[in-house]
Amino acid sequence: MTRYFFDLVKERVTAHDYQGKVFQLPEQAHRQGELIAIDLQFASEGWAGGQVSVRDAHGRELYAIPVPGEDATA
Repeated sequence: MTRYFFDLVKERVTAHDYQGKVFQLPEQAHRQGELIAIDLQFASEGWAGGQVSVRDAHGRELYAIPVPGEDATA
């Protein structure tokens, strides 16, 4: 089991995930990142156009998942 972290990145702003979530496979962390990106598409905080950076416990970025714009279709 590995802990993965889901940082939110847009332009020069990063919201770090300090808690993370444990998954058995990196593909499961990727799927979680996709779900976060879809949720952020409609969030009032303005993350549309940013990305979800999925990192491992060593801080290495494994995936950079774009957050669709509000007008994008899912």
